[in-house]
Amino acid sequence: MVLLRYRRHPTMARGAVAALLASVLLVGGGTLAADEAALGQRAYQEGRHAEAADLFEKALAKGRDDRSGPLLLALGNCRAELRQWEAAIAAYREAVALKAGSADVHRSIGQAQLKLDRLDDALASFARAAALDAEGPYEVWMARILLQRGDWEPAEQALLHHLRSHADSIEGRELLASVLLRQGRDAEAARTYRALVLRKPLEAGYRLGLAQAEASAKRYGEALDALEAAERLGCASEEGLRLLADLYLKEQMPREAAAAYGRLLAAFPASRAEDRRRLAHAHLLAGDVPAARAAFEQTLAFDPTCADAALQLAQLADRGDRPKQARALFAEAMAAAPRDATAAALLGRFELGTGRWGEAAAALAEAVRRGDRDACNFHDRALALSKAGDRDGAWETLKEGLREHPFDERLRALLGEWAR
Repeated sequence: MVLLRYRRHPTMARGAVAALLASVLLVGGGTLAADEAALGQRAYQEGRHAEAADLFEKALAKGRDDRSGPLLLALGNCRAELRQWEAAIAAYREAVALKAGSADVHRSIGQAQLKLDRLDDALASFARAAALDAEGPYEVWMARILLQRGDWEPAEQALLHHLRSHADSIEGRELLASVLLRQGRDAEAARTYRALVLRKPLEAGYRLGLAQAEASAKRYGEALDALEAAERLGCASEEGLRLLADLYLKEQMPREAAAAYGRLLAAFPASRAEDRRRLAHAHLLAGDVPAARAAFEQTLAFDPTCADAALQLAQLADRGDRPKQARALFAEAMAAAPRDATAAALLGRFELGTGRWGEAAAALAEAVRRGDRDACNFHDRALALSKAGDRDGAWETLKEGLREHPFDERLRALLGEWAR
């Protein structure tokens, strides 16, 4: 969910490296090429990371000794800023080998490994950092990786251990809330999110997490309260507005749902076709047929493969006595979902109503072929074939239907009628 985000890769503390570099520069001369180191430090501080990396490399090329550690750390920082993760890891590890490593260096190695999706290696690096500095935030990084792998219990234990020494850690509590929610411990997750909301009331993610926890526990009213409060504060997110609208639909509040979907699409016009489709259904449930028709048309324009939108438009056209448009839309719905039988069955019944018996029989046969072997489809196809003058086809369809549904009253009544 939205709270499981990685922060921008922070290189190891610049102040610490700068201080170490300063001590190297004071020594001057020798194999460390103090001039290149000084120019590299200035370039780095001014954000010219590629130039700084080149200067540090030149300084290191003139010889390495036990004072090379700060230069290697600075080089690792440059490579990380340039998103050259392999090179950054190599520089940091060489610094560690020269005993210039610290918890912060292992954290930087772990973050670079994360960028390369080496989760196990990153986890090990963060664990080494935590072993070197029990007061650092390294267990939060470990928890992120464990969360990404779905290891809920180890992630929870890492976070609880972190929170014992960092009780005010917002990040630790936000991740813990997410872990609890993923484990289905909705009441605990809701309590944690409520505490986070009190700490940072304008953080939309916390209110969304609270709403998700309440909705998972089927406390829809409480979930709606959280989302409505977020919107009033002006911090409603795309995901939050979508959940708000969905909950209104679940609570049978179609007008409110339609308004919420409308706000979602106005604020996030690139939202998915499903949001437009649900807006149309909300209008339909609210009895606003013109708005529903317009929303279904917009859905189909946004996603021409949305069979439901075409199907709903066909039914609305049928209701409005526009048979040509209805047929075209039924055909479009059948083409958009070639394995779904719904549109074919509805087209068959539509054609029965218009008296086009052959077309009705063909559509109902297609519905059966697509897997909808409901007794109603056999009955209506047999009836259509009979009215079209195909008595043999009608009898065969009726017998096939009775073999599958021997006690269906409509099929048995049709058999009795024809037997007379």
